[in-house]
Amino acid sequence: MGSIDCLNKKNGCKFTGTKYQIVEHFKKECQFMNCRYEGCGWIGKVSERDSHEKNECEFSLLECKYVTMGCCVKCIRKELKAHENDCFYKAFETMYNNLSKRVSELEQEQNLTNITLQQNEEQLKKLNTELDIVNVDLKDSVENIKKMEKELNNHNNKDNNKNSLGNSSSKSFSIFKNNNNNNNNN
Repeated sequence: MGSIDCLNKKNGCKFTGTKYQIVEHFKKECQFMNCRYEGCGWIGKVSERDSHEKNECEFSLLECKYVTMGCCVKCIRKELKAHENDCFYKAFETMYNNLSKRVSELEQEQNLTNITLQQNEEQLKKLNTELDIVNVDLKDSVENIKKMEKELNNHNNKDNNKNSLGNSSSKSFSIFKNNNNNNNNN
């Protein structure tokens, strides 16, 4: 098996090796990589190519900064500034930023309101639990009072029955005594 030249030989790379070595060299260490964007003449390390394309390349395709407001234009970096200066949506930037800020404030207020609501619901649950306990205690107390009233009524009825027996005996004795006195006087 013979040696193979690097795919970037035309850019000046002099590396040669087996097919496997060429693939590894190409992926990790070649210093003669082309930028992937048409029109760009950048040549450099494979490890720096992504950074170049993302941050520097004048031919990389980028979205307009007003995409969040509705602009759908994509253009190469070197034309982007000119587009953004003339973009229809630029006129709405201040209003959009103010509205975005207000939406953010309202979301924060809503979050605080939700937290307060949750705390109030937890407090209400605790109070309902306490009220349930008080209601059970009150029901027990009412039942105890009813028992005591019943016992008191039973006790009073017994005393009344004793008094009425004693009173009827006294009355009978008085009647008997009065009758004897009357008979003796006759």
